[in-house]
Amino acid sequence: MPDGSDAARRLEQLRGWRARPEPELAVGPLIAARLADARRAQKQLGSFVELWESVLPDELALHTRVTGLRSGVVHVTVDTSATAYELDRCLREGVEQQMRRAFGKTLLRVRITVGRVG
Repeated sequence: MPDGSDAARRLEQLRGWRARPEPELAVGPLIAARLADARRAQKQLGSFVELWESVLPDELALHTRVTGLRSGVVHVTVDTSATAYELDRCLREGVEQQMRRAFGKTLLRVRITVGRVG
């Protein structure tokens, strides 16, 4: 018949096998991953955002925000549908072609979405 110390030792052994490891609570790796994502996005979008702001009229550029660039499609958010219409007209009147020539990478189209800019 096992005594209390053998049972306690056996119970601890079982707990060791069944216990899940403690979750990683450090935020360092998460911050490093977000920083790498931000650097990658800056590298991709940085030059295009500068081009965007230099080619568009200032009063129009203030109401837009470049949100992404993927597979040659630039995603732009504008604050109102009126701004979306005005931007579409501006792009069709030659600004998009001007951007294609100046960008140096593939630029297939500009996708406009109405949403929150600021």
